[in-house]
Amino acid sequence: EAEDTAKKARVFGVQAEIFSADLFNPSAPKQIADFVAKTFGSLDILINNASVYPAASERVAPNAFSEETLESWEQSLAINARAPFFLIQALAHPSRESVGIG
Repeated sequence: EAEDTAKKARVFGVQAEIFSADLFNPSAPKQIADFVAKTFGSLDILINNASVYPAASERVAPNAFSEETLESWEQSLAINARAPFFLIQALAHPSRESVGIG
């Protein structure tokens, strides 16, 4: 689906690239920002589609809250909150040597 969206954008003359990273890794936002700086120089739009959600069966399970683990909680925070924040920070300041926690 991402490639299809990029192809549609390119029809209109938009330079669109797709890349992925393990956003659980704290250094990923800086790696992405470095790729963007080398590929585009600057960025006009960021579409961050990364997220972690419990499986549908977990969402409706009566014990889902009480069965949450530290590992799944930390994964959710890392991918849904930490990574997007530091990605935006890194992309907003591409000329900095080191940004965020990476």
